[in-house]
Amino acid sequence: MVKSTAQPEKESVVLSVIIVNYNGLKFLDSCLDSIQRNLSLSHEIIVVDNDSTDGSVEYLRERWPGVITIKSGENLGFAKGNNLGVSSASGTFYLLINNDTEVRESLDPIVGYLEQNQQVGLVGGRLRNPDGTIQPSAGYDHTMGRLWFTWMVPAHLPFLNGWQLFENRPQFYDQTHHEVDWVSGAFMCIRKSIWNEVGGFDPDIFMYVEDEDLCCRIRSLGYNVAFYAGCDTTHFEGGGAKGLSAHALSATVDSYRLLLKKRSGTLYRAITCTGLAAIFMIRACLYRLTGILRSDGVNKNKAKFFFLNAKRLVGFEGKIV
Repeated sequence: MVKSTAQPEKESVVLSVIIVNYNGLKFLDSCLDSIQRNLSLSHEIIVVDNDSTDGSVEYLRERWPGVITIKSGENLGFAKGNNLGVSSASGTFYLLINNDTEVRESLDPIVGYLEQNQQVGLVGGRLRNPDGTIQPSAGYDHTMGRLWFTWMVPAHLPFLNGWQLFENRPQFYDQTHHEVDWVSGAFMCIRKSIWNEVGGFDPDIFMYVEDEDLCCRIRSLGYNVAFYAGCDTTHFEGGGAKGLSAHALSATVDSYRLLLKKRSGTLYRAITCTGLAAIFMIRACLYRLTGILRSDGVNKNKAKFFFLNAKRLVGFEGKIV
């Protein structure tokens, strides 16, 4: 039986750990236990449950009574879920971490890094796939060219590693620390004062690229965003997924469009979306051809998803069924 550790009084909390959970019951024990084992700083753990149907809330209240459990009542998504969790936090620093993670090293150094580097507003740690390989978790702004290149060269094909953007290569994560434009929302630590100043995640972004948007707004205030090569954490779902589902791809497209609308002019946005739509169409054709040659229904479905989202990128809404 997993035992919960009582949390310190609120006024003594240094780090508030925020976890958004949606039907992630199978991950909760390993995630929470790994956090407890790797934190010596005074802390509190807050889990926001996005209306799970797998018994997560009941399990947390029974097995982890020291964890602050917030039942949202609906699926708020990643951004709003974290915003809700932070609204109940009392720490000087906030660690936002996915429920499908397992911390492998002490978390104390990442707080120390922020304390020693006052110009850094937000920092991310190093994520690994379940097999121990590096999982890309930081990088630079998705400009038009970088966005196109990301979708032209699939990151999951190892023989194309030499053509990957530098931040998608393992050696990028060997450096002790360096400034970046964004870090993954699966693991990010931010000062309370910076969070309050920037206003948290944009609630209009349901999921995907909300981390890049937050980091962009932090940098616009004059603070740096950094990657810290430590606090190794295994990210299970991110590393285990073999590709975006239909709905995940659709949500990604929606987030791209919203992000471009916030940060770019009409012409730049139109060219970026049109170019990305063309890349999606090429991938749809390749998936379709592969599906026909191999009699493979999976690739045929991928072709459909990319085709529909190519239309959505240029303003023709396609329904994902």
